[in-house]
Amino acid sequence: MSINDAAHKTVYAAGGPKVIAARLDASESVIRAKANPNDDSRWFYLPEAVELMSLTGDHRILESMADEFGYLLTQIPEEIDSADRALIHMVSDSIKGQGDEANIRRALAGLKSINGSTLRRKINQLQAYLAQVAQAVDD
Repeated sequence: MSINDAAHKTVYAAGGPKVIAARLDASESVIRAKANPNDDSRWFYLPEAVELMSLTGDHRILESMADEFGYLLTQIPEEIDSADRALIHMVSDSIKGQGDEANIRRALAGLKSINGSTLRRKINQLQAYLAQVAQAVDD
């Protein structure tokens, strides 16, 4: 989906230009023009797009930007801690072919403050999940 289409869908899924204009303290006609995917003369500036996504909770614009540049976004739950983030990063590196010993040691060095048993428990949970995924693929 293009960024312009994402902006259009975000505005109209949240009630349309009139509703968004009131929430952004802007003109309805300006919001309508900025949300029009067929009009390249006006668009949401980045701070406006961020505010639009914050107000609506709709992150299609961000997802379309990431997609355009070859990134995958996934929302990380608030309760995730630094060990979880490091493990996610390590798995991502592995998938990209960057899971060599030097990268693993570098990632683990950043986790020195994490209790070893806590980290092992998280790794075991990840292994169990990946085993379930592998089993589902085999079925």
